[in-house]
Amino acid sequence: MAARTREGYAGYLSGGAAAWPDRVALRFEGTSWTYAELQSAVECASAVLAAAGVVAGDRVGLLVDNVPQYLIAQFALARLGAAFVTPNAHWTPAEIARALEAVALTAVVYNERLADVAVGYPVAVPVDSLNDEAGPAPGPAVVESEGELFVPFSSGTTGFPKGVVHTQSSVCGAVEQLRHHLALTSEDRLPIALPLCHVFGTTIVAAALIVGAQLTLLRRFNLDDMLGLARAGDATIWPLAGAAAHQLAWREDLRAKDFRSLRFFMWGGSAIPVQLAEDITSRTGVRFLTSYGMTEAMAVAFNPVDQPWSWRLDSPGYPTLGTELRLGDNGGIEVRGPSVAVGYAGQQSPDFLPDGWFRTGDLGRVGDDGRLMIVDRIKDMIK
Repeated sequence: MAARTREGYAGYLSGGAAAWPDRVALRFEGTSWTYAELQSAVECASAVLAAAGVVAGDRVGLLVDNVPQYLIAQFALARLGAAFVTPNAHWTPAEIARALEAVALTAVVYNERLADVAVGYPVAVPVDSLNDEAGPAPGPAVVESEGELFVPFSSGTTGFPKGVVHTQSSVCGAVEQLRHHLALTSEDRLPIALPLCHVFGTTIVAAALIVGAQLTLLRRFNLDDMLGLARAGDATIWPLAGAAAHQLAWREDLRAKDFRSLRFFMWGGSAIPVQLAEDITSRTGVRFLTSYGMTEAMAVAFNPVDQPWSWRLDSPGYPTLGTELRLGDNGGIEVRGPSVAVGYAGQQSPDFLPDGWFRTGDLGRVGDDGRLMIVDRIKDMIK
């Protein structure tokens, strides 16, 4: 029988609200929510969703942009024991509708821009209605640790997006891994500009809440906004990747004193351009903590956060807490551990092995000291 937990993922926020009710948990475009206020909003939203017909075990699509209501809906669904399904709200409506076909949704929460996609679902809840009065909030569901919680989307470089099924156990496992490997504390200030639909958004938010840290949510990445947060001391970790890193490197007004609050830039999910990272570090005084993960296995390897002298740009470091690595045929990286998904929604895949191992599709080698080196990426698992 599966182990049972009282609240699972939803407990990260409710626990924070009990421990630090008056501490600011979230800031967004000039408005802030304390931990208690955010939890109250989640309870209100759970009442609205329950009144609309959402029950434990449902899969509910979140067709919502990077706004606080996304987080509120996500925690409210977890509180009810439902799973949240998270296509990228910036895909075209046709892309979203096609991605959702294989996931067998029972309900959607949507913003006005995506109202046409919500047509036809038996339960469709406008995101702006989540703060309506709907009576007392239902008590938190007692959730199964192996029950579904989160279905983000992943694809290969040529494949169509697939729903990746994560359980309470795998999401909470990733949250604990992030908290540990980032050494998060109540002093941290985390800007969130990456899409909340991404696995990093779902896990880093909860990892911050369980230590009493403060989140600043941005609708989309904007370099001036991020630099403003750094200069104001409102960013201690800056998740950085791809085009955003190039934008930062192209700036001519970078001064080390503007980055004194940053502990490090965090990089994961793809190989880091070494020269680019070295240029940014030389001008800001901030180093890169590199890691390795993907939608199907959210936190696979990290450089040791407490040993900055050992950080390397050419390696994502060592297996994360509780994670096992092995090399399969032809050097293919296989992983088993707390943050590995259980499969794809609506389809079988030979990459998910019966004994819990997952074939990443990437090629690697492991040093005598256990350090992982990525040799080649034959799959781009992040979408």
